[in-house]
Amino acid sequence: MQQPPVMQYSDETPSRAAWTVKSAQAFRQQVNDRMGTWQRWLALVSWYPVKWALQFGHHVLKRPVYQRRLQQVATKMNQHADTAFDGYTPVANDIIAAAYFKAGTNWLMHMCYQISEHGEGEFAHIQDVIPWPDAAQPRFWMHLFDESAYQSRSGRRVIKSHLPANKVPVNDQAKYIAVTRDPKDCAASGYYFFRSLIFGPAAPPPSVWLDHMASAEAAFGRWDVFTDSWFKLRNKPNVLFLRFESIKKNPVETVREIAEFLNVELSDEAVAKVVQKTSFSAMKAINHRFFPATQSMWTNSHGSIIRKGQSGDGVALFAAEHLQKFDTDMEEGLKKLGSDFPYAEHYALTTDK
Repeated sequence: MQQPPVMQYSDETPSRAAWTVKSAQAFRQQVNDRMGTWQRWLALVSWYPVKWALQFGHHVLKRPVYQRRLQQVATKMNQHADTAFDGYTPVANDIIAAAYFKAGTNWLMHMCYQISEHGEGEFAHIQDVIPWPDAAQPRFWMHLFDESAYQSRSGRRVIKSHLPANKVPVNDQAKYIAVTRDPKDCAASGYYFFRSLIFGPAAPPPSVWLDHMASAEAAFGRWDVFTDSWFKLRNKPNVLFLRFESIKKNPVETVREIAEFLNVELSDEAVAKVVQKTSFSAMKAINHRFFPATQSMWTNSHGSIIRKGQSGDGVALFAAEHLQKFDTDMEEGLKKLGSDFPYAEHYALTTDK
């Protein structure tokens, strides 16, 4: 096993003992218990009154009731976007797993984690072994400065992020793996996820959600900004840019490609273990080890974060006219950013994939 690199701290670096994995576990349990009380006594009786009140405000009074709630949630989700990596310099054994919101983030970080553990990784919850500094609540996760993660079989550790490259400290030492996905499918997956995790009866109509995902204030930012930022770095030797659809088409080759990129030697047996453990069926079976802590009194404790893992949900959920507007907006957004990402080839509605 490689020796852990020396962590690099600046004068503004948070304390190494800011929190431990055990305290993160206790914090998640505390939040779950507290919100559980609200769920038992208030959620059920208020479900329909909340749903009807919002529908009346939206359809009859024509007020932006859903938009206001979406903005509140997005503000919370984005609150650490500009400060997530403050005081931290990535080191040689860091793997920054950067995926756009609902672009296969759990799949990517689990695949990287299992590769770093030669297919032998085990955890009670993914948040105990991977930090996510730009999370709405980073304290639910392993601390960014926790050196214990380097005790993996390869000496590497994984850091999760939804941030575009300009908000991540990119240097020549660490390894960066970025994943994008059809933004229409990201939007659809995000809709179902947030409905289960946060909104419940306050879930907006799909068209309102799609408009939100196209706004500059979207939770975790716009898809075109994320994709453009990482695609522009794809030729750097320590940056690997992937598409969700390509990973799904050939997971075995993707595991080998990532392992080679990370300079982690895997036997054929280890590759097979990584592929099996990161398969949809295997991850679906341990969905509870990926599902976040309770976010609101509407959180469905039996909700799915490993939901379908397929393409095409965007076309199935959103109306055609809304999809076309969104699709055009994303493609035009890339052009405005000066991006040469081949959107028409991969994701345009009129393209046969």
